[in-house]
Amino acid sequence: MKLKKLCYFLLFLLLIGCTSQKEVIKELKSKSSDTYTLHVFKEDSGADEIDKEVNRIWNNNIKKIESVQFYDNFQKRNKEMIKALDIADFPTFVVLDDAKIVLKTTDLNDVTKMMEK
Repeated sequence: MKLKKLCYFLLFLLLIGCTSQKEVIKELKSKSSDTYTLHVFKEDSGADEIDKEVNRIWNNNIKKIESVQFYDNFQKRNKEMIKALDIADFPTFVVLDDAKIVLKTTDLNDVTKMMEK
């Protein structure tokens, strides 16, 4: 009986520590069907040329991009999102509409092309 309780407890601990892709999408998605959110996953949090280029894309598409967020690979929550989204390379750019991921790429030019459509 004690073993069974211990197993349930360990299962509970595993479940509360896991973040699913569905949960991450719900958190990161756009609020409107007319706009996107852009999420940039980087190895570090320092400002660089990527940040400048992402901001340029955002400024040029202010009506299409609702928000832009940058994430490093150090904070626990960010690591959970990276794992849930199956991100292996950095930087990775993830674009979401109000329901799903519409683009996941390591090439910022793909984001630019998508916004030009």
